[in-house]
Amino acid sequence: MSNMPPEPSAFLPYVVSLSQNSLVLIDFQASWCSPCKALLPVLERLEQEFSPQLQLVVVDVEQQPELMAIMQVRGLPSVLLYYHGREVSRFTTALPEGQIRQLLAPYIQQPGDRLRKQAEQCITRQDWQQGLALWRQLIEQQPGNAADVARYCQRLMDASKQQPQLLLDVSVLLDNAAAHIQRDPAIQQALSRWHLLQRRENNLDALRQRFRHRPTPANRLALAQELAAEEQYDQAFKLLIGLLRRPCPDNLEKQGQALLIELINILPDRARANRYRREWFSHQRRRGWSEEPDQTD
Repeated sequence: MSNMPPEPSAFLPYVVSLSQNSLVLIDFQASWCSPCKALLPVLERLEQEFSPQLQLVVVDVEQQPELMAIMQVRGLPSVLLYYHGREVSRFTTALPEGQIRQLLAPYIQQPGDRLRKQAEQCITRQDWQQGLALWRQLIEQQPGNAADVARYCQRLMDASKQQPQLLLDVSVLLDNAAAHIQRDPAIQQALSRWHLLQRRENNLDALRQRFRHRPTPANRLALAQELAAEEQYDQAFKLLIGLLRRPCPDNLEKQGQALLIELINILPDRARANRYRREWFSHQRRRGWSEEPDQTD
């Protein structure tokens, strides 16, 4: 963590000079700001990981309130990113670590870039064994990177279609992750998908056939769950909306709502997830029973 100059007028020139050779994060905080207290350990951990490419400057606004006006900071927490003498970004909330890493990525050469690229190239050509081995090596080198842990979990779940035992590796990885990693949205997304895969029956054709012959709420829910596990999200969503629009036992309705929320959480395409969410809310507002048939093919 860098030491600041004593005079406020020297602060900006100091930051500009410091940023010529590294990315500088200026963290404005105060002792009474709870989000600030949560954010500082994350920034300190990132500075340690990416040193000397990243330097952290912490401004206690209770001690130096005039710096807020100089740097045009209007609220706490505020973190400014300076690179090559100019401000390149800022954020004004306690972002998850994964999102902060995304902001840093264009300005920092991360040690795992080469391994990450090699792992994804192996997986693209369906060399799952080598690809997963490279991801595992990367996680061992950088255990605190929530985004990488989440991606490794997703790749394990992708491979679990042919190797179901890999789901146990996901469970162990998530259970042993540090608390700050477990709270990351990308990890929560991976966890939702893992819960879904745990309930998979691996008999999609049989479930389709059973639903065609007996389109009961239970069969509808079972098919939607299997479709979601198979990443056939649109069909699964249509079935779930159909379930929630029809009379069904309370327990199945609750399970259907829970599955729909999980489905929205695991979607990598957030635009599509938001579309699902809007459609569900629209159905909730005009709640009425339907007897329209579902299309599952």
